[in-house]
Amino acid sequence: MQQWLSGRVPFAVHIPVMPDAAFEGARLCYLDGRRGVVLRYQVDGDEVSYYVMLAGPSYAPPPAPERFLRGAESGYQVVAWHDAGLTHALVGKLPEARLLQLARFCVDRQAAGSDPVGFCPR
Repeated sequence: MQQWLSGRVPFAVHIPVMPDAAFEGARLCYLDGRRGVVLRYQVDGDEVSYYVMLAGPSYAPPPAPERFLRGAESGYQVVAWHDAGLTHALVGKLPEARLLQLARFCVDRQAAGSDPVGFCPR
């Protein structure tokens, strides 16, 4: 799956193993003309989608010291962040605090280099 996805987007894809989350599948997605991937997980009985794509030209980082952008729409929570030229977003009906916990896990693992939540621009 990782190899198939990596061959179709302009960055290497590694499917992260997140705590208490079951990976269910992946697909390509498009946003603002940019191709990316969306990984689907089951977490605490709810579906969570993890989107990754090249950062767009209009990206503006959140004010320091906050790393994550947060929002909600139609009952879905969104936690997004930017790292190494890529935009990441977790979307689901879980409470915002739970999505933040998963986002921090991904960022911490990537920063430690122990399990690159491995999206690297080529």
